[in-house]
Amino acid sequence: MRKLLLLIAGAGMMVSCANNNFVPASEVNTGKYQPVGKNLMTNSVFFAENSADISTDYVKLLKVNASYLRLYRNAVILLAGNSSEPGKEGYNKKLGLERAENVKVVLMRLGVNANQISVISNGKDELQYHHPDKEVLLKDQRVDILYQTKPPFGYKVNKVPVIDADTMF
Repeated sequence: MRKLLLLIAGAGMMVSCANNNFVPASEVNTGKYQPVGKNLMTNSVFFAENSADISTDYVKLLKVNASYLRLYRNAVILLAGNSSEPGKEGYNKKLGLERAENVKVVLMRLGVNANQISVISNGKDELQYHHPDKEVLLKDQRVDILYQTKPPFGYKVNKVPVIDADTMF
């Protein structure tokens, strides 16, 4: 967790130069990703296989959500941890919960009140992408940031939640 906090602090300076479109590193590296829109972000944090470590790729996404939640103290989110199909059910539930808890810790360190955040683990119960391809399976290894009350303007949920960073306030 200390490494993550150091990465967030160090990445803070890079965030202002960062691209507004956030996608899993696995999709960026394959060249298969097509941006949702100019300023739209997938409102999910994606993880490497069997990992609960948050990549610095998601610093801006977490800061945008934290800013909104600090401004609207009556907004409530659910962090839904997910994992992909391979593996035993108990392990996947535990991993999904650990991922969601790690996102909660980061949001709280960014000033969000703990009472604004609920955490669950779907494990592999709520798969959005059923496909044997390993690149596709990585899309299910995520934490969705789901607004339960007072969602930002332009907030949508299809397979995964999407926010517009420019108009959400």
